[in-house]
Amino acid sequence: MACLVACYGLFLFSTRFLVKLYRAWTVVADLHREFGPSPVGELLAILQSIEASHGEIEIRQRLAERHLEFGIFVATPDGQWTWSNAWLCESFGLDSSAMRDNGWVQAVQDERQVIEHEHWLRCIKESLPYERVFTVEPHNLRSKSWQASVEAWPVTDRDGKVICFVGYVVDAARKQRHEGKNYGPHNDPTDPDA
Repeated sequence: MACLVACYGLFLFSTRFLVKLYRAWTVVADLHREFGPSPVGELLAILQSIEASHGEIEIRQRLAERHLEFGIFVATPDGQWTWSNAWLCESFGLDSSAMRDNGWVQAVQDERQVIEHEHWLRCIKESLPYERVFTVEPHNLRSKSWQASVEAWPVTDRDGKVICFVGYVVDAARKQRHEGKNYGPHNDPTDPDA
C-alpha cells in the first residue's frame, strides 16, 4: 500500500513538473518568436530606453519648473498637502516632508497664517476653487519675502466625488505683469475680508 501511495505522489509531482516545464517552454518560444534569437537582450534594451526617456522627461520637467518659476502641489480631499515640486519647496524654504499636511503654512507671514489656513480649509470643505495672494516668508531665511499667488481646484472622479486638489503657486508680481493692474490681494473674489 505504501508503495502505491509513493508511486501516486511521484506521478502527481512529475505531472505538475511537466506542466510547468511545458508552460515555461511556450513562454520562451513566444519570447524568441517576438524578439528574435536574444529576447533577454532585447527586453533589457527596451527597459533601458524606457528608463532613459523617463529620466529625460523628469529632467525636462525640472528645467521647465526652474525656468518658468512655478510651484505645483497636490492635496488630499480634506486639504492635507501630499506632494509639492522642488521649486515650491525651495521658494517656501521648506523641504518636501515639512511641506506635507499643513506644513506649508509655516512659510506664510506670521500674522496671516491662521487666516490663510482657515480660508484654505473653507474652500476644501465646500469643494470650491482656491485663489489667494499672500506673503511668503521663506522658512530657511535664505531669501527675502515675496508675494505668492496660489490657485487650486478640486479634481473629481466620474461620480463627482473629490479625489484630490491640484494647485500651482507663482510670484504675484510676475503674474500681475502678465494679467494687468487689477490683480492683487485686495481684488481676490474668494476673500470674505477684502
